[in-house]
Amino acid sequence: MRRVAKDEKWQDLGSLCPWSLCLYPTTNSPGRCDFVTALTGQEPGLCQGRGREGGAPDGTGRAHAAGAGGGGAAGDRREDAWGKSVQKPDFYTEDEKDNPDVQNVPRRTGARQAKTTMTAVLVIAIVSAVLGSLQIGYHTGNVNAPAKIIEEFFNVTWRSRHNTSMPDHSLTFLWSLSVSIKDFGALIGSLGVKGLADNFGRRNSILIVNALSMVGASLMFVSKASESFEVLIVGRLLFGLFCGLAMSLNPLYIQELSPTELRGAFATLNQVSFATGILLGMASPRRTPRNIPPHCQNRNSRGAQLRRWTGRSASWFTAVVGLDTVLGTEQYWALMFSLSLIPALLQYLILPFCPESPRYLLITQGKEEQAETALRRLRGNSDKVLHELKEMKEEAAHAQSGVTVRQFLMKRSYRQPIILVLIINLGSQLSGFNAIINYSTKMFSKAGFQEAKYLTLGVGAVNVTFTVVAFFLVERAGRRRLLLTGFLSLALCNLLMTITDSVLHIVPDLRSLQVLVVFFLISAYEVGPGPISWFIGAELFDQQSRPIAMAFTSMLNWGGKFLLALLFPPLLKVCGAYVYLLFTVMAVLAFSYTLLRLPETRGRTFDDIAAEFRGAEGIPLHNKTSFNTFP
Repeated sequence: MRRVAKDEKWQDLGSLCPWSLCLYPTTNSPGRCDFVTALTGQEPGLCQGRGREGGAPDGTGRAHAAGAGGGGAAGDRREDAWGKSVQKPDFYTEDEKDNPDVQNVPRRTGARQAKTTMTAVLVIAIVSAVLGSLQIGYHTGNVNAPAKIIEEFFNVTWRSRHNTSMPDHSLTFLWSLSVSIKDFGALIGSLGVKGLADNFGRRNSILIVNALSMVGASLMFVSKASESFEVLIVGRLLFGLFCGLAMSLNPLYIQELSPTELRGAFATLNQVSFATGILLGMASPRRTPRNIPPHCQNRNSRGAQLRRWTGRSASWFTAVVGLDTVLGTEQYWALMFSLSLIPALLQYLILPFCPESPRYLLITQGKEEQAETALRRLRGNSDKVLHELKEMKEEAAHAQSGVTVRQFLMKRSYRQPIILVLIINLGSQLSGFNAIINYSTKMFSKAGFQEAKYLTLGVGAVNVTFTVVAFFLVERAGRRRLLLTGFLSLALCNLLMTITDSVLHIVPDLRSLQVLVVFFLISAYEVGPGPISWFIGAELFDQQSRPIAMAFTSMLNWGGKFLLALLFPPLLKVCGAYVYLLFTVMAVLAFSYTLLRLPETRGRTFDDIAAEFRGAEGIPLHNKTSFNTFP
């Protein structure tokens, strides 16, 4: 593929995506950012081509009609690959305008993107926003391994009140309630996203709901001192409300802050932070209590169960931090739940100094001057600011004054995006990942591994690693391709899980293969469906309906988690290894609908994506883009 320009280096990225990317010269451009290049595979200041190689739809690589004539100023206009008269880019030099070898490849969407620059304000705002996801991940991962210690706390509290041990069935129910009530609270909390986001703004709403996290973590911390398991349950309920709100507001704020060409990568940081929190929660300092109360040696043999469950050795995280003798004791285990107060306090210290979403200020509030001020802080590039302001004004012209929940559900142009969000999120949550995360320790123990908790830490490490991989891939490969690859891989992994788990008692040596399948399932989830399912709703809807879409996304995710937490144990007892076939079916359904209906959203403005669904039935208008939505 030939690219000619004076004293410039051209790069061909046609092999990275289905559509050719023509890169305009940036070697001497100010503000060049290698980080942007690493994420997107593109030099800052590029213009994406719509055709195949060389911009020609026939894939020949030939430059389309060039010349100085043809109407208009000499050398100023040419015909594109579709026969339309187009203006030459104004950033060519005079020599380049008259050079027939410089290819004027038509752009995929909208106006030319200005050069992308990374500013400290943008990075700090995004990092401070994802601190909320870190808290959520931490409380997702820290509650499972010390389960028996907390059950003993329930039993001791009950015994001090009633002078008898708690019945086993009551203890099991109380523990299940303590774990699942967080997901139930998140489901309820999702209902408040629209009211908060529209009335208080994206940034201020995150600060408001952060108070729920601090109160919830504080209640969990004091539950031990107050000798009340009810306080622990209420604390987890309040923290659940925070989860439902924060996991909608965080990606909403990040998406509206980020430049178009980095929007997906920055939104993926929300999942990176969440996965990191899970790993820290799994590796939280914990150890078997040295002094087991006498009542733990009764007929229930809970002391023996406790020793078998937790073991005597500390995790690698404990060894590094050196807190195994502090937080690993029965007296101080509640302190583990208070560690999420650290990122919560950091968020209160940093986020108030970050700008509000410019899109919220201009499109929702009509405050153009404040939106421009926020954009200048975030971009640091006047050309980029003017370009984005123009794009937001165009979107505001199409936006209606307000969207109610009823209008959201009834409007035809929202129909296909709603179904897409429904299928992608339920397919993501019910594809086996959450079952692995919640029950990996028991699964590995059943397979005969003596130190199953270390394999569980391995699950957490793989989880974090591949969310980071997704961070670098999402702007290179695109959302659609990663989702399709992820769902197909999840279906295959669940099929293999069914086979290996069915014959494990016959061929014990297959347990190593089962571990590899688990790791591959985790990686398939985190490269595609995991992070993308949380922010795809923000990309498919316009500004006025976006808060409702994110609330809907949060409800589906947390509802799926809650449903799985309730139904997976009984389904596992009834179906055995064949329960993974249900996950296979969900992954195949999600793959099929994504293949048929989801357009690519990478590198496209919100208004352009919303225009895809403005047909009579809300079906993507595939003739408007360079790809076919339908095979």
